[in-house]
Amino acid sequence: MIRFVRRSWITAGAVVILSTTMGFANAAGSADESAIRTVNVNWGKAYNGGDAKGVTALYADDAVLLPPGAPGARGKTAILAFYTKDVADTKVLGAEIVLSCEPGDRSPAPCKSRTEVAVSGNMGWEVGYMKVLVKGAVVDTGK
Repeated sequence: MIRFVRRSWITAGAVVILSTTMGFANAAGSADESAIRTVNVNWGKAYNGGDAKGVTALYADDAVLLPPGAPGARGKTAILAFYTKDVADTKVLGAEIVLSCEPGDRSPAPCKSRTEVAVSGNMGWEVGYMKVLVKGAVVDTGK
């Protein structure tokens, strides 16, 4: 069971970083950075809240999701199908993804670090870490 969960959370961490690149081409640097951080916060709230539609809404219409150990998903319909199952499976396990942790942070306490955000032209990205809690215990960490 943890094998599936680990794949799911690693997917989540990678996807959060990739999902931040949509829709920020016309804003100033600090506004872009704030928007990117907001997308990731909203992604975490939707995912942990079991809201696959909310997670999917954060992706561009032509987004491609490339989860490890699973087929790619192209476009919102396929991404929604992936997250509907992934979020439900994670919810059954009682897991929570905590974003923006220090590398290798195994403490069950909330994360204290900030992520690094950058913008170049019409692309933006966020680099950070995450940990996965199940019943208050850290079962995985990732980037």
